[in-house]
Amino acid sequence: MQIGVITNPNSRKNRNRPDRAERLQRIVGSLGEVHETSSVESIKPVLRDFLRKQARYWVADGGDGALHWMLRMGMEVLQEDEFVDQSVTLPMTLPTKGGTIDFVANNVGIEGDAEGILAMLRRGVEGGTIIEETEVDSMVIDGEQLVDGTLVPFRTYGFASAAGGIGQRFYSKYYEHADPNPRTIVKVVANTVAYAMLEARSSRWLALGAGCLAIFVPTILEWTGTFGSSYVFHDGTFTIVPHALSFPKTLTFAYFTMTSLGCVLAPFFFVGKLRAKLYEMQRTMTLQAWQFRQLVPEEVQEVAGASPLPR
Repeated sequence: MQIGVITNPNSRKNRNRPDRAERLQRIVGSLGEVHETSSVESIKPVLRDFLRKQARYWVADGGDGALHWMLRMGMEVLQEDEFVDQSVTLPMTLPTKGGTIDFVANNVGIEGDAEGILAMLRRGVEGGTIIEETEVDSMVIDGEQLVDGTLVPFRTYGFASAAGGIGQRFYSKYYEHADPNPRTIVKVVANTVAYAMLEARSSRWLALGAGCLAIFVPTILEWTGTFGSSYVFHDGTFTIVPHALSFPKTLTFAYFTMTSLGCVLAPFFFVGKLRAKLYEMQRTMTLQAWQFRQLVPEEVQEVAGASPLPR
């Protein structure tokens, strides 16, 4: 067997698709098997069968949660007596972008839906194509939990990311202030959003400096008498003094067209980039919380009253 697929019929996206497993089976054909895993406990027996049949590819029909449980259960199965002495390694695993965040799939550049990804994998296997393998940072956590007054060791696995560094960086900036308070939080967040508008820090200061010079230089030149004043006040009236004495038709039209477009497009791109950055920050924070939560043993989650991890 080449391809082993697990799919959860109880997931939010599969509840209204009772023929999901049959549809995926038609795609993989005789090269693989598709099994429904309606609970976490049902994953291990399926993975044992995949190992016995020497499936080269494990596919999780879902997102990061489905991939996490397949890898976690697979690593535990490999430590069982039946496989631990056979030098069996974890097969190549493949997510199918069926989740909400799809951190792993997006980071390795996987595109498409489960049907398209499985069809592409089947064509690659049939054609003898070398399937490109991409390593994703992962982490193993060894710890102890208190069960009925006794410390019981546990091991769990997760995907590593740089998300934790965001929180660490925030607190680093927060505690740089002599008296951290709610105003400090506003300042740190405001600076982060403002600086996020430009990619390089040198470019941010360059743009800020150019904007300030565009205001102050003409004003200083007028105050020093180098240029004539652009406006005058007289008896409560405000008069704008034109510096241009002639307005060529073509150049003037081009000037007003470009400035008008600039007034429309500049806020559009600014707000658009701001929205994209805010969305990315929200996505990263959600991912960070999800990754931290998946490292908590299932028994501890039940004691704490947490809902099960998504699959």
